[in-house]
Amino acid sequence: MSLRILALVTAIGAEVENTTTEGNLASHTFAADSLQAGKVYLITGSAVVVDNNSTDTLTLRLRFGSSTLPASNTAVVTTAAIDSADADVATFICFMTVRSVGTAGVVAFHGSICQPDAEGVGTTPMFGFNQVQTAVDTTSPLYFQYSAAWSVAHADNEVAADSFIVCEVT
Repeated sequence: MSLRILALVTAIGAEVENTTTEGNLASHTFAADSLQAGKVYLITGSAVVVDNNSTDTLTLRLRFGSSTLPASNTAVVTTAAIDSADADVATFICFMTVRSVGTAGVVAFHGSICQPDAEGVGTTPMFGFNQVQTAVDTTSPLYFQYSAAWSVAHADNEVAADSFIVCEVT
């Protein structure tokens, strides 16, 4: 078994800040007809709270679907809304398995995600997730997104992707 890197974030990404609108921390586009039945993808990443205002909370999500807008796609997993502190870190690891392709393809996800304060206070462990999406149109572009949303729009609410890696397992 080996891994072929499809996408790699090597520097801190754009921030989701001063908004309650869910925004992309990092994203990967699977081109139309690029997914193949039986293929497995390993997707992993992390985010860092650059700055946080007061007790405002942060929610992170992994999403998959046909829209460039995260909120329009299906949530694979959603963290709880956590009162994060400056420099808190969140991580995830996700396996995406393509079961079938076409206009009604089936894609399965499983992995673990860490709440955004787990590194900072050590009380929120990683938790597992498992989800199967049916009726996925693999003949169109598809987007895997790592997204964030703040409970309050404030200039001091800033979170950014610290890493994001998409690999095809070969």
